[in-house]
Amino acid sequence: MDGRAQKHSPNLASPIRRLAAQIIDSVIVLFLMSVIVTVLSFVGPYSISSLVGMVVGGGYFLFSDAIWDGQSIGKKMMKISAVDEFSLLGCSYLQSFVRNFLKFNLLFIDWVFVFFGGRKRLGDMLASTVVINEK
Repeated sequence: MDGRAQKHSPNLASPIRRLAAQIIDSVIVLFLMSVIVTVLSFVGPYSISSLVGMVVGGGYFLFSDAIWDGQSIGKKMMKISAVDEFSLLGCSYLQSFVRNFLKFNLLFIDWVFVFFGGRKRLGDMLASTVVINEK
């Protein structure tokens, strides 16, 4: 482990806070999709409203960590941030996409890694991000 990783280790968010943030964000995604599908189904075909709901909900899921400087709504509520592991700046849209795309596709396998020393999911490793507690 290099000096940079050791310097940031004490500030890493706990797996419990990360899981709570993920649950909050999952509820938000389901809520967005449900509301959009329900509202749009009154004005157009159900297939179009479903597609729009999936695009909006999926867009939030994939890019939410980059929208508010490393914080999705769930992360804001849990007072944690996804940041670039070297600069400690909020993760970029590309980093958010990479870390969350893997979370979507490898949900449980990806999360197992959070419980080890570096507290990094596979998505964090590939996106060069860490999740830290707010200061």
